Amino acid sequence: MEFALIQTKPAQAGFKILFLIHLRVAFGKMDTLDNYRQMIQKILDEYAQLSYAYGELERQLIIDQTANHYVLLTLGWENNLRVHGCLVHIDIINDKIWIQRDGTEHGIANELVNAGISKNQIVLAFQPADIRQYTEFAVT
Repeated sequence: MEFALIQTKPAQAGFKILFLIHLRVAFGKMDTLDNYRQMIQKILDEYAQLSYAYGELERQLIIDQTANHYVLLTLGWENNLRVHGCLVHIDIINDKIWIQRDGTEHGIANELVNAGISKNQIVLAFQPADIRQYTEFAVT
């Protein structure tokens, strides 16, 4: 986003410039947050469309963009047993993507990196905090 100053009094110019810089930073964070939301939703949408080869199972994608929570569930029946479980759980916390649960084969973190998100913006929250330092991803 671009902003322009028009007809500013000299005494107010510094204030308006700082305000516009603040807006630019705030909108930059919002752009990043929106980008994260879109990428997460796109990747999880693709997983939600995959069908199971066995059982009467389906996937349900639950998104709360206000609180930045993303959950992909597996539910249905397999061999007369009820199946209901979390396949993927992602949160956006303090401008980073926290992967709380990843039950995919290829790894959601790898998919996010392939989509252009830096590893230092992804926390493998399913790993203990003392182990995260040995991964290539963010610790917190």
